[in-house]
Amino acid sequence: MAVTLRITSNQKKVSKNYKKFKSVLTRVIDKGVKQAGFKLIDIIRTKTQQGINFKDGAFAHYTQGYIKKQENTKYH
Repeated sequence: MAVTLRITSNQKKVSKNYKKFKSVLTRVIDKGVKQAGFKLIDIIRTKTQQGINFKDGAFAHYTQGYIKKQENTKYH
């Protein structure tokens, strides 16, 4: 009794598709991270202009010592 077994594989096609997918995925991730970074910069600038800190509260006021120091250095 003889048994003949024939196995075929699509490994080359899978490997090729994996490399293509990996390349596209890497570009998509990079693009997404850059977009998120630019959005975060925009949020920070907007909140800063509105006087809001990262916890959505107002910024702390300057101390009197700091204000006096700034007044003394303005004219030098």
